[in-house]
Formats: sequence, C-alpha cells, structure tokens
Amino acid sequence: MLSTAPQMQPSQTSRLSTGLGHAYATLGLRAREARVDNIRAAAQKTARKIKEFSDSESEQENLLSEVALCTYRLLDPRKRLRQIERIQLSILSENALELQAQSRRPLLAQPRRKVAVLQTA
Repeated sequence: MLSTAPQMQPSQTSRLSTGLGHAYATLGLRAREARVDNIRAAAQKTARKIKEFSDSESEQENLLSEVALCTYRLLDPRKRLRQIERIQLSILSENALELQAQSRRPLLAQPRRKVAVLQTA
C-alpha cells in the first residue's frame, strides 16, 4: 500500500478518541485538522499520488475508495468532539457554495413536458 502520510506515533493516535487517526494519517494531515480547504487539498494530493504510482487498476480503485472514505469522515462535523472543530467544518467558503450549487444541477437536462389544457364549453 502506498503511504503518502507521515507515520503517526501510537501516542498521537491514542489521543484521538474520535477514531479519526487513520483518516488523518491516510491524507497526511496533522491531528485535529478541521479546515475544509486543507482536508480537500490533502485528499486531492493523495489521490494524484495514488494515480501516479499505483501498479494495478484494482489496487488504485481500492486506495482511491479509502481516500474518499477518509475524506468523508474528516469532513463530517458529527465525528468531532471539540466544538471549534465542528464550527470550522461548518464554515462554507465560496468554492464550497459553488460546488453545492453545481451538485444540485442535473447532469442531463430533462426535457420539459407540455401539458395540454382541456377547455370545457
């Protein structure tokens, strides 16, 4: 397995009572990182390294799935014990608002249906 993260010492991971130590290590982040932009940037950097250095397609798929899962866990404010971390994860940047707006648009435009109006005489 590719390791792009610095090795965490057992004392560091044992202090993380939220069970997020593996997610931080996978993305190469310091413990308790709660800035959305930093978490997303680390996920993108890790994914690029996996795509560059992965030998097989199945290994690459498994590693990218792990990165996606770790990113999701770190971005979930419900997983954080400290209030300041939950607040930081709830602050939306302009990029986040743009991504949210784009995610609500359908990928394919739906044809509009014409509704016939019946007239009664």
